[in-house]
Amino acid sequence: MKKSIDNKKLSKQLLKIAEDEALRQSLLFKTEGLIKDKGSDSSLDILHEKIQLISGVEISISGIRKIISNSLRNYKPKFRLEYYEEIFRLNGWNIEDAKKYYKPKEVALYTNEIIYGRFPKEVLPVIQWKNPFINFTQRANKNFQWLTEDGEIKLLNFIDDSVRVMKTSSEWHEFKVKYANEFGLPFQMSLFDSNK
Repeated sequence: MKKSIDNKKLSKQLLKIAEDEALRQSLLFKTEGLIKDKGSDSSLDILHEKIQLISGVEISISGIRKIISNSLRNYKPKFRLEYYEEIFRLNGWNIEDAKKYYKPKEVALYTNEIIYGRFPKEVLPVIQWKNPFINFTQRANKNFQWLTEDGEIKLLNFIDDSVRVMKTSSEWHEFKVKYANEFGLPFQMSLFDSNK
């Protein structure tokens, strides 16, 4: 009698082991099957490359890849003197200082806001990650050196747009309002903005 009970237990255990193994094999093959099929539906892959921003704007990873280069490009100045002279004029600063290589830190902040702010919002953080600070205020390279040719063309257009709007403004706050309105950029008025 004891042997028949042990055989029943053994049979149940073997059946359980077989079922578990069948489940494992099923999961394994189903998973590998999905991996083999990945990339077979190009429209689905393109859909997965898109990201919807909180604002509702949809961007694609491939779109960002068209803007940010995988490698550092050679340095060739992109921001002409006129851009800096207009910033200095609108802020009431000495325009002769616009010719100096080192400019006030506000100029870099303004450039990030009005120029790089026109790119999709992921662009500047990725560029800054690729181009770290080497000291307190200086980066290893110029941010625009990480732009592709397409990104460079956009950058130059953004610079031209900003200079054009700056020339129609008499002070920095006026420029920011006009620029934000024309290009649909966010603009927050600050109680503590000394340029009002």
